Amino acid sequence: MPVNYLGRANLATLGQRFGAFLADLGIMIVACFPLMLAAGMLDQPSDTSEPSTLGLVLIGLGCLILFGLALYNIILLSTKGQTLGKKILGIRIANHENDNNPGFVKAFLLRIVVNQLIAVIPLYGLVDICAIFGQERRCIHDLIAGTRVVQC
Repeated sequence: MPVNYLGRANLATLGQRFGAFLADLGIMIVACFPLMLAAGMLDQPSDTSEPSTLGLVLIGLGCLILFGLALYNIILLSTKGQTLGKKILGIRIANHENDNNPGFVKAFLLRIVVNQLIAVIPLYGLVDICAIFGQERRCIHDLIAGTRVVQC
């Protein structure tokens, strides 16, 4: 793990954080592909009013893939402070005070669940993202959870 002159882990760059976001988004789009196929199949007019068997199989497969991906990301966040995108880019979420693993409550519940509940406030998402341009490169969700994103 790269450390700075204070013996702390180096902060992830803006490029690394954005790259991890794009990687996670790409993985999610690929995981949703069976659902997109099924939606296209179910949208087509057919001679019967019942959905096709293949469409239903694709829906089941898509839901299974998304559930598995979500569970895997929650486990990664809880144990390593990473999503698949963060893992690919070599960054992780760490406790702000000591760079240790933040665990399930901080990495998942506070950074994601609480942040999504607050996101109903108009313009919150924009303010959350803009906060990353501060000296500590911490978004509002990092401040809420007491975390920061560092290089591995």
